Amino acid sequence: IEHEKLSTVTYPYEWSFSMLKEAAIAVLRINLIARKYDYQTKDCHGFNIIFDGAYPKYVDLGSFIKTGEKFRGWLAYEEFLTSYYYPLHIWRKGNSYIARRILSDVTLMPHGSYLLYKNPFYRLFSPTFLDKMSNYYHKFRCIYDMSPSEIRNRVPGFLGDMIVFLKNKRLLPFQAINLSSLLKKVQQISKKRYFTMWSEYHNEFYGEGGIISTPRFDRVVDIIKSLKVTSVLDSAGNQGIFSMLLLERTDIKRIICTDKDENAVDNMYQTVKSKGIKIAPALFDFVFPILAPYSKHPSERFKSDVIVALAVTHHLILSSKLYIDYILKTILIYSNRYICIEFMPLGLYDGSRDFGLPVPEWYTIGWFREHFNRYFITLLEEKLEKNRVLFVGELR
Repeated sequence: IEHEKLSTVTYPYEWSFSMLKEAAIAVLRINLIARKYDYQTKDCHGFNIIFDGAYPKYVDLGSFIKTGEKFRGWLAYEEFLTSYYYPLHIWRKGNSYIARRILSDVTLMPHGSYLLYKNPFYRLFSPTFLDKMSNYYHKFRCIYDMSPSEIRNRVPGFLGDMIVFLKNKRLLPFQAINLSSLLKKVQQISKKRYFTMWSEYHNEFYGEGGIISTPRFDRVVDIIKSLKVTSVLDSAGNQGIFSMLLLERTDIKRIICTDKDENAVDNMYQTVKSKGIKIAPALFDFVFPILAPYSKHPSERFKSDVIVALAVTHHLILSSKLYIDYILKTILIYSNRYICIEFMPLGLYDGSRDFGLPVPEWYTIGWFREHFNRYFITLLEEKLEKNRVLFVGELR
């Protein structure tokens, strides 16, 4: 069996809410189709899904196994709950932090922990008791997959015989999983509306005729086009306006657009999905990424010919108080060859006044240039706007 190789791999904790929901829907639809032919997936964790642009694809072909005729259970049901259903329900109420940390944990969220989070009533019981009861319940739901001898070994005597009898007569309760009903439940999950710091930053670039560009964007697109690269990582790209312009005006094969603002990335995902745009969105902080055991570092998966960092360094230096060397060294590992980065000489200037907010004495373009040249050979230094100086460099 042979299928297309997808160029960009994002992990579940790098998905937006809508991406996680679409992945869950894809898993359920796949199992509905498989069930028609007496098959099911034996597992369904999020790492079995890879997004091809905006479309989730199930890539673990070895997960499909044959079932008996009229089989209505699902071995992966418990994993579906912990990989998709629980995080989605937590996220829908606005707690993206906990939801994404659950997705980054190899063991995922225990059922008892979800019950404690969901309803204060369950806090009357000990976590150990809740875990034990929920585990018993889900093991009971998998009896349909056990042979009569296995059931009798686990439950000897009359009770075991009774379970085998009820199983053979299809009278055993809690064995069927209604995938269609579960699919409707997931489709109805919607996220509570709330604003994040940068969620509307790119709204001004959407017009009736499409994306509204700026001379600044036009110039940076032309510069990157002249570099003759095939892949770009647009870091802190918000809703992906610049990435969309790049895709539209160049022959670049792969564009990954990342941002740490969950609503901005979700808006980007909805746009690329609705318009069929081949951009890979990722909810990702390139300075402080979420890292998980047994997974590849994002610098391996997102590394591109050029990394673009527009209008972000002043926030990292002046607001987050990060050292410039740390920022540049971190950016460096995501690039195969080039970097396009902006320096904001007026600091946190909002563009509405004729003067910038006070900046430290050391915060000068000469200071930035000196540090930049430690790691990159400067190919271009150009003032694009009043508070934007573009540095284009090649790795030393």
